[in-house]
Amino acid sequence: MVNVFQPIVAGVDGSPAGALAGAVGWRMAQMGGAQCLLIHAVRNLMIPPGGVPGMADESLLRNTILRGARERLLETLQGNVPEDSLGSVEVRVGAAARVLSEVAAERDAGLIVVGGKRHPTLRWLGGSTAHQSVRIAHVPVLITTDTATAIKRILVAVDLSRVAAIALETAERYARLFNAELRVMHAIEDVPFALDYPALVDPDALTARVSEVLEQSVWPEITYPGAERVIRHGAPKAAIKSEVNRWGAHLVVVGSHGKGWVDRLLLGSVTEQLISSLPTSLLVVPMCDRESTASS
Repeated sequence: MVNVFQPIVAGVDGSPAGALAGAVGWRMAQMGGAQCLLIHAVRNLMIPPGGVPGMADESLLRNTILRGARERLLETLQGNVPEDSLGSVEVRVGAAARVLSEVAAERDAGLIVVGGKRHPTLRWLGGSTAHQSVRIAHVPVLITTDTATAIKRILVAVDLSRVAAIALETAERYARLFNAELRVMHAIEDVPFALDYPALVDPDALTARVSEVLEQSVWPEITYPGAERVIRHGAPKAAIKSEVNRWGAHLVVVGSHGKGWVDRLLLGSVTEQLISSLPTSLLVVPMCDRESTASS
């Protein structure tokens, strides 16, 4: 048994995606010898000053609402999530992503699991739970689809930055957990140039140089037996989605550079784009996860 996580925090609600997140989190916890915490967040309780007429005790009202939310959630999860995990369901007040991040910090969790609802575009300014979780969490976030129930092929996309090492290390841990095939991919973006001017960069020379850097600093980091190494051409998002379809990957692992959430919300990133149109289950590993580990 591979002890990978301790524990796993799974965000659940009454939707099929929420139930899937709970089921995947529980299964992975069982495989990794860890505990799975099922967490449900309810919106902030708008209790007026002085409470509600006829109910002077504000804490009693709050507890009643939370208890009712938990009972309704248990009814929804019944049959979708293993009976063994229902006892760990906890209901808290607050925005879902914030609540999950807080619980992960409190319990020293190694993973947050949320449901992937395949939003074609970003929601309004607030974004979805998956987007918000990736922006604020200090641990890896797994956005699930139905492929997460049977992970046999893992694709990890690496760049030439420090993030590549942590993404690769995490992908290898998951590959060992699931006894899965592993493919490591780097995408070389085409160099844009105006039609009236010759290309400033020779594409063949660029490919040769990138291959040289990969051979020196990325490929040597691979330790997983039988792992494949591939180089593709094109924009990272398109190249990753194409590779998922070509190879039939069940999980994609990417690293996050830890940019500010405002920058990512306004400008977008490969990770944000992948969340918005999930090609398969996606595991996002923050750079701060490696940095915090190194400093502890």
